Amino acid sequence: MEKTSKKIGFIINDSTTDYGKELIAGISEECEKNDSSLLIFPVGEFGMTYDQFGYQKRAVASFATSHNLDGIIFSSATQLTHVESEVLEDYVYSFSSVPIVSIGVDIPNIPSILVDCSMGLRNLIEHLIKKHNCKKFGFMTAGKTSIEADERFEVFKQVLAENNLEFDNSNLLYGFFSYEMAYKAMAEYEKSHGPIDFDALICINDNMALGAMD
Repeated sequence: MEKTSKKIGFIINDSTTDYGKELIAGISEECEKNDSSLLIFPVGEFGMTYDQFGYQKRAVASFATSHNLDGIIFSSATQLTHVESEVLEDYVYSFSSVPIVSIGVDIPNIPSILVDCSMGLRNLIEHLIKKHNCKKFGFMTAGKTSIEADERFEVFKQVLAENNLEFDNSNLLYGFFSYEMAYKAMAEYEKSHGPIDFDALICINDNMALGAMD
């Protein structure tokens, strides 16, 4: 029986970030192994438009249908920065005419691939405390609706408490997983607080770390 090629759609906020590129590379490799085609749908970020015409990206999603695709991989974690989980779930369900897999967020009744960053983050903070004697921390997080951001912030606070350290909430910055927003957040922090006076800054993704460094 002749092998049938499948068309797999990948819905992501931005295909140009390091995170997006790595996901695309991995999915592309697997599609090639299985004689399948990959179609990428960079739909922008729900609840936030970073430039004048960014809203137009969302129209791309209208092509992700059962007429064009045999399955959809949805990068869910990148969409929980500015919207509530219920909004994201409703959006994912709108594609339910096609089999879906979610990456990063547990969507009820949808196969979901989750990542536990707790151990790595815990080890990182312990290293800063014990090896570099850091006591005063800044923490750069995403929006208040991000499940991943909340989980990482809880790990951060737990490790500080275990080491008898307190966190000053005035050192909580919002970079929204974005280089540009992280850069802006650091500039605004320095403008309002004066010279940076914490010993270390924890950023919960690479883009924010690079923006904060620059």
